[in-house]
Amino acid sequence: YSDPADCSMYYECVLGHPMYHRPCAPGGTVYDPATQRCMWPHEVSGPCGLHRSQADLPAGQVPDNVAFCAGKLPGLYSDPADCSMYYECVLGHPMYHRPCAPGGTVYDPATQRCMWPHEVSRPCGAVIGSQTARFSCEGKAPGHYPDPDSCSRYYECTPVSSSPFLRDCPPGGLVFDAGKQFCNWPWSVSGPCGTYGH
Repeated sequence: YSDPADCSMYYECVLGHPMYHRPCAPGGTVYDPATQRCMWPHEVSGPCGLHRSQADLPAGQVPDNVAFCAGKLPGLYSDPADCSMYYECVLGHPMYHRPCAPGGTVYDPATQRCMWPHEVSRPCGAVIGSQTARFSCEGKAPGHYPDPDSCSRYYECTPVSSSPFLRDCPPGGLVFDAGKQFCNWPWSVSGPCGTYGH
């Protein structure tokens, strides 16, 4: 059952057990009561979703998914507000707002594919300059390293590049867990960024 106070949570009722209050996967998924699964907001109708039917709109209002593609040729278009998303316009269909694969890929309008930020030009390409100037991969093994300025970010050193890549943890309050080398809930992380053991 959906949680009316939080779209990223849902309730599971199992006979003979207490009610479970479960989270959807981090990264922006929301619970869809119609399918009883966590899905991307653009795939969900209702108050937690972005998908709207003509019946949901006031008379005379053009749905957003039609307005974006109006006057555009069929094809893929970057989302100026979110580098990890892109729009697909198809004749005779609504506009599709699609996510890149999780893990930090961004949409590259030049190749019309989702790629790693170090393969993409600005504005969605790898962060280079003042933010990475204080951190160097020099002498470090490939891996993930905490950002001393932000608990929700980390640096990635790879064998393909001598420059570090600044990565963000998925939204929703996750912090980088240096011991486990991935983003995690604060209550599962010890140290200055987490509350585990406090």
